[in-house]
Amino acid sequence: MSEIDVTLLQLSSAAPQGVAEMLRLSNLCIDSGFHTTVSTDPADLAKRRQSGRPAIVVIESLGSSDYDVQALVSILRCRQRVGVIMIVADDSAARSRALNWGADLCLSYPVDADEFRSAVHAVARRCAPAAGSRDEGEGEARRFAPIGEARREHRPPAIRMIDPGSFQHAGSSHRSAPPYPSPHSDASDLSLPSDLPDAAAAPTTWLLTSSGWSLRSPEGATIALTATERVLMSSLFAAQPSVVSHEELQAQCGYAGAASRNPVASAISRLKRKCQADGVWLPIDNSRGNGYRFGARCAIEN
Repeated sequence: MSEIDVTLLQLSSAAPQGVAEMLRLSNLCIDSGFHTTVSTDPADLAKRRQSGRPAIVVIESLGSSDYDVQALVSILRCRQRVGVIMIVADDSAARSRALNWGADLCLSYPVDADEFRSAVHAVARRCAPAAGSRDEGEGEARRFAPIGEARREHRPPAIRMIDPGSFQHAGSSHRSAPPYPSPHSDASDLSLPSDLPDAAAAPTTWLLTSSGWSLRSPEGATIALTATERVLMSSLFAAQPSVVSHEELQAQCGYAGAASRNPVASAISRLKRKCQADGVWLPIDNSRGNGYRFGARCAIEN
């Protein structure tokens, strides 16, 4: 059995497709050997003890919910050191909203089985719990109370973001893409913890190294890039978190005269398969009809 805990959290109050999707994913998790729990109450997460295994929470958010989903994601990211995958409708606005809230990855309904398994493994590698970490306890459950019930008013704690551009290596420097926005942070929240000495210490930072010819994942895996992939990733990194249009990518990759958008899509698909072969999940998001964006923190090594 895989040493990964997966909790499937179904939050939509009236979304039959959400219920069906959670049932399908629960069977998929069991077949994949994950330690699987299905819940409809976020308070269960606060009461559950840490197992010592990587913990992933898969949140279904296909319809309206009685819960403050944004606050829930923020608290999970800040307090419980778990990975968060959100299942949303297949539109760019829903995916962008989930990522802005702090989800590690965002998958569109209906979820592909192989894509789901790869996503769970990729996020698990990022979020192995720190030694000695403790559950926040039942007191945290009050933050997950359904909207409208009597509960203590709160504001979720600000997420401290790390800007890779603030780090310096001996003999090299980093130019960071624009910091990924946090829904509850302001400029004062972006300060750098003193115990992180260099950019490699930022666990969610992707790096373009070797003059752009190598892509390094947050876990340390290095993927060699072709000339086209180098141009593609440089464009996405420089624009992150904005979307780069199909037309701009086609021109930069030498496909300006192409009759369709397929050359860029094919290049991205090949690169994703290359990364997946090395056990790496590449977070390039497709903004349907608009273009592509890189959906994680990143920096370009000069």
